[in-house]
Amino acid sequence: MIMEDIVCKTADTDALGIEVAEKYRARLPENQMKLQKEAGVMLLSKAELGRFDVVILSEAAAQNYSAQTMYDRNNVAVIKM
Repeated sequence: MIMEDIVCKTADTDALGIEVAEKYRARLPENQMKLQKEAGVMLLSKAELGRFDVVILSEAAAQNYSAQTMYDRNNVAVIKM
């Protein structure tokens, strides 16, 4: 159970990633998750510095922005659907 608000970040051009994030947000209590859409390059740049709660990207967007560099980090859990 999440006891505080989280911020879910998606790439602003990733329609599938935004759709999945919206579905997850709908399953949580109102205002529990905030959705922020950012330019993909900036999103991954911040993610490499560990400045995120949750990032949702489609497989195509992950490949486009080379998000695979994040997959082997100890503090990052990756779920592929």
